[in-house]
Amino acid sequence: MKILRIGFGFAAAFILLACAPLFAAGTAPDDTSFAGFVQPNGEKSFVAFPEYPTARAWRYQHDDDVDLHATAKGVGPDSGMVIFTEKGENPGEVMFYDVGARGDDLKKYKGISFWMRGDGGSGNLSFGTNWNQKVASYARMGKFPLSQKVWKKYFVPWKSFTPDVSEKGFYFINAKLAPGAPRQAWAVIARLNFYSEQVTEKIEDRKTDDPPGMLPAEQFVTGAGKFIPKVLAKLKEGKPVTIVCAGDSITAGAQMTYKPNKAPNRDYDAYVYFAVLQKKLAEFYKYKKARYAMKMWQAVDKKTGKTASGAAADGFAVVTPGLSEAALAGFDGLQVISVGAGGKNTQFGADHISDVTMFNPDLVIWFYGVNDTLSKGLNAYTSNTERAIKALQDKKIEVILAGPTFFLGKGYFENGIAFREPARELASSLNVPFVDQSGAFTARGRRYIGDLLSDGVHPNEYGHKMLASTLAAALGVPGQFVWDQPMFLAAKNGAKPGN
Repeated sequence: MKILRIGFGFAAAFILLACAPLFAAGTAPDDTSFAGFVQPNGEKSFVAFPEYPTARAWRYQHDDDVDLHATAKGVGPDSGMVIFTEKGENPGEVMFYDVGARGDDLKKYKGISFWMRGDGGSGNLSFGTNWNQKVASYARMGKFPLSQKVWKKYFVPWKSFTPDVSEKGFYFINAKLAPGAPRQAWAVIARLNFYSEQVTEKIEDRKTDDPPGMLPAEQFVTGAGKFIPKVLAKLKEGKPVTIVCAGDSITAGAQMTYKPNKAPNRDYDAYVYFAVLQKKLAEFYKYKKARYAMKMWQAVDKKTGKTASGAAADGFAVVTPGLSEAALAGFDGLQVISVGAGGKNTQFGADHISDVTMFNPDLVIWFYGVNDTLSKGLNAYTSNTERAIKALQDKKIEVILAGPTFFLGKGYFENGIAFREPARELASSLNVPFVDQSGAFTARGRRYIGDLLSDGVHPNEYGHKMLASTLAAALGVPGQFVWDQPMFLAAKNGAKPGN
């Protein structure tokens, strides 16, 4: 497997992307090549495997104005890289990082070639050879029209670069999407490569069996209206409702810090599923007072002897600015509270059930389990989950069981999927609704799962939106869909490579 480091964003947000090998010295891309790199903080951001050749990227710590989507190799259906902007022009920041193309190497070739197609609108896609296209002293390689709706192979000789790069070479390639007017726009590129001769290979028409997007979220929900009547009645009447989401690192918002951080607020919390769920419920049920809060498990730092919140022992702490445990009790509106513990399993969750019930919730969404899948701990998962749910039911608290998701690696993925039906059966036996989160995540086929994960297990922004959509459907909010993200809407409208 060939590895290529790629970066996107001036801050060099490094992401694992699946695509053809860049600059393969005149050779065709092979079907086992993937590209990857890590974020500046050393954490993996995207993981690509042969069975999951898709991934998604954003500009690091920027809002959702640029969206990269890399797909399978070659030129044809599900191939290339989609560059998408929802709001307008993107600034042309680094896409391919540390290419390392020296001048002596470039003399062996005539230039760069690539396939490209646009959305049919006005504007252009342009390339540059620095961190961004605002540096005029670095080479540019022209503008390519978005009006080009069908695949076209472009050949860019060295002399067409401004200035010429054939002597000094270059180390980065960036892409700038500039529609003629602010609008949603996209372009697709594939097989960016050196060329010696202008040879245009045949486009392969490779069919896929992946179902389309825009799937109703309610198809992943079982038993909601029947088993949680009290909380549904309160929501419909606009009465105060407290919902607690109990779970592991997914509930704690792990890996979501690539979203903007505007000190002192941890505003990436707003993209985690419990916060998105709160907004969906408040909008549909017309709550004037609504809020979300995060309570997170913190361990003592060995150097300081304290947790991040200043405690001398491991424990949960409310980390939402301006709120405390006391402030969360007795709220007279709609509130959704996450109680998340990174790396913990269902036994931990069941043992710390008091951290969930202390808020006197009307409903608990139980979303532990992914860490149980690592050890194939199905028996432990079912027994601990049953213990927790019965403890909640004894306190007259209604419960939704959200089935655990999975780790992306093949073996761990199979472990996680094996929990799906036992979890559904457990929910049925305990008379609680079941939300099949892993079913929703795999609904478009395994090859697209990478679009929803930040590091092979933790959901990214789109994955969290999917979690929230299924839970909102379980709580009576109509019109919820999964796989309805802007990128997939763009794909539905023609951005999918090869259409």
